Amino acid sequence: MIVDEFRDSIAIYDEMLRNGERDPLSMLNIVDKRLSDISNHIAVCHRVLAEQRALAHSAFFGSTRKRHLDKAEQAGQILEQVIAVQSDFFDFRYKVLSQVAAHLRGVA
Repeated sequence: MIVDEFRDSIAIYDEMLRNGERDPLSMLNIVDKRLSDISNHIAVCHRVLAEQRALAHSAFFGSTRKRHLDKAEQAGQILEQVIAVQSDFFDFRYKVLSQVAAHLRGVA
């Protein structure tokens, strides 16, 4: 699932940063790109959630309504997970920014 992939990438990026495989500036670019990807997923989840709720609201048959409500609930759960991962990414981004600041203080 995409949420697991996002979550796993934080650990991979942290390992790359600690091992010196990436400098803090290039890691900041990678993290910002990943945050952009996460934002896109949040938008898609939100759209699916809204669409399914609207379809459930206008459904004539109970089974169709239930199916749309189930899809909306699923989208809502995924949305919550992606938002939690986004928060973890922002925490990691702060860590990377701290290293960038330390590097810049050392250069100056």
